Amino acid sequence: MNRQLKHFWQKIAGLVAVEVPTAVAACEFDCRELNCDAERWTHCPRRQQTELAIADSLPDQQSR
Repeated sequence: MNRQLKHFWQKIAGLVAVEVPTAVAACEFDCRELNCDAERWTHCPRRQQTELAIADSLPDQQSR
């Protein structure tokens, strides 16, 4: 029974805790728009600003 419960919770956690790629994180969390076409998404200042802030907050990948 304990194994079944653990498996169940792992499935639930997998559905709820999905990683959001950095490229769309700004849109996913900070934007009020529900749908953007490719042109609008590419030039969106809010997305670009948030994407830069996220990139600046991440550890430098080249130093590893």
